[in-house]
Amino acid sequence: MLRCLQTLILITIVAEYVHAYEIDKEHQGPQPCGGRLKGPVGTITTPNFPNPFPVPIKCKWIIEHDTVNGTISIYFTQQYTTSGLTFTEYMYYDESYKLGERRALTLTDENITRIKWLQVNELKSVPERDKRFTLYICFSILLMMDITQQEPDVIHLDGDVLKILGEDPSASVKFGPEIHKELASRLTRVATEGLGKGTRRELISKYLTPANCSQFDAPNLNLEIKAALLEPAVKRDKGIEAKQKQMASAISGLSVIINTLITSNTKDTETLQKLVDICRILCDIQHGDSITRRNFILFSLKNYIKNHLKSTRIDTFLFGENLSDILKTAKAVNKTGTELKVSSSSKSVPKKQKPAPAKAGNYRAPPQAYREPSRALPYTAGPASAAPTPRAPPPPPRPAHSSRMSSQPSQRFQRRR
Repeated sequence: MLRCLQTLILITIVAEYVHAYEIDKEHQGPQPCGGRLKGPVGTITTPNFPNPFPVPIKCKWIIEHDTVNGTISIYFTQQYTTSGLTFTEYMYYDESYKLGERRALTLTDENITRIKWLQVNELKSVPERDKRFTLYICFSILLMMDITQQEPDVIHLDGDVLKILGEDPSASVKFGPEIHKELASRLTRVATEGLGKGTRRELISKYLTPANCSQFDAPNLNLEIKAALLEPAVKRDKGIEAKQKQMASAISGLSVIINTLITSNTKDTETLQKLVDICRILCDIQHGDSITRRNFILFSLKNYIKNHLKSTRIDTFLFGENLSDILKTAKAVNKTGTELKVSSSSKSVPKKQKPAPAKAGNYRAPPQAYREPSRALPYTAGPASAAPTPRAPPPPPRPAHSSRMSSQPSQRFQRRR
């Protein structure tokens, strides 16, 4: 496959070194196109200016003569703009709208010899003090050619093979045909920077909602619901509502255009189809924003109310015009359901006493109370009776305090141990 890289256009310029005040000598070379320069500074244009020549050029050439330094500056500007271009950039003029300020090529005795297609002749009869530079410029196309480059051979795959390989991930983003660059630049700026408050307010008031389509507009928040919400939730709902009012203005303006087309004698069905599709998309966005508002609000309400509010229909109000009746029904249903529930009384089940936790550390249990031993019953012989086991005798009573015990503390301490 061949690809055209660039078309080069070369221009012939013929110049003479003559008196600047008046030119009597006829130019012997190619006749100048578009006029003749008769002074050190001036303008000469292409033929039929501002008509394009050569295609697609629309330009005018400017010649400036610096009498002090003896130089001539030549440049040209694109029609309707202030961007400039030098001679060497003339071949790439199709990109000139991207250039900035004017740039000039200054011709001196040093670089004139390097520019082969600029010829300078000197008139020796002219006094040295009166020598001036004057240019005759002839616009003639010397060469127009296409520089082509052969691309390497590439094996193109069949459609069935591409289908087997699957979708190309790099081609996931698809775009439609381009629009005019002036329209694109303006709409892109609005999409990235937004409209001013004054402009937004003016546009919304300009396209009013049709009288028979009041539900295009943003639905109002029911007063009963608003009273139950906190202030942050109300502010959030107000923000989405403001966006919906702006969307309603766009839908209304578009619907007026559609109405004009369908009521006219000549109908452009293709344009009408596109406008109707766009209007349907905008209406669906409007409905989606209303659902978002409802979901945010339902999250803050009681459960027995949610189920009843979900079944309401969106109209001029977010939860319908007959919300008060629905709330009364919800309260009655909830009260009846509460009364019908069986109250289950909890049976008293004796609790098992948990064993006391073991005491840790150097804890010593309190001494047991002294219990007087029971007397042994008299022995009665019998086949089934056995003699009871005699209890151990009680310990002897503690002797009274004496000086002997106090004089032997070590023996008393050992006895206790």
